[in-house]
Amino acid sequence: MASIHSTASIHTMSRLAAFCALASFFLAGCFAIPVQETTLKNANGGTVTCKQTGAGLVSGPLAKQRYQECVDKAHADGYQ
Repeated sequence: MASIHSTASIHTMSRLAAFCALASFFLAGCFAIPVQETTLKNANGGTVTCKQTGAGLVSGPLAKQRYQECVDKAHADGYQ
């Protein structure tokens, strides 16, 4: 019977180690995306500011996409 408990203990520890590794991977994504901000001006002196404010595995790439869309729209509207 002792060997059954030892085997179960090993499986539990393996699962815990796998969970911790996976959690660390996902939490690291929360800090991997730097904040980016750009202010563009037009010929009349008007300004528009585009800022990336996301972090993490899901919201980080989405924020980067929205930031780029903002910059592209500003350029199309005559901002440099």
